Amino acid sequence: MKPRRIIKLALIGLAATLALGLTSQLPAQEKKEGEKPEAPAAPEARPKRDTAPFRGRVQEINKTEMTIKVGQRVFHMTSTTRITKAGKPATFDEIAVGNMVTGQYRKTPEGRLELISLKIVPAEGAGQGQGSQEKEKAE
Repeated sequence: MKPRRIIKLALIGLAATLALGLTSQLPAQEKKEGEKPEAPAAPEARPKRDTAPFRGRVQEINKTEMTIKVGQRVFHMTSTTRITKAGKPATFDEIAVGNMVTGQYRKTPEGRLELISLKIVPAEGAGQGQGSQEKEKAE
């Protein structure tokens, strides 16, 4: 009887091993024939920025259309455009041809470049305070 019991236990062990082995392979075999394998999930794309930076010298100013030309691009002022000069609020009238400017703009669906912010960069040496004026007088 002992040999029969050993054979039974061996067969039960073999059956259990096969059952466990097959169940671990089942998810991989669930694909139907003719199905394309799933592509790995694409990494999350960052949201597209709706603004872009710019920098350059003002070449033209059109006060009637409220536009400035920097390089080859024409930027349109809007009622929400923030203009600053030396860190303080400024107006459109303070912009002059030849000023160095930086800022942010957005492109409308119509292709128009609208300014969000415009910073008038002070000329080198300007705005250094009263001490620089006294040095000039002394020289």
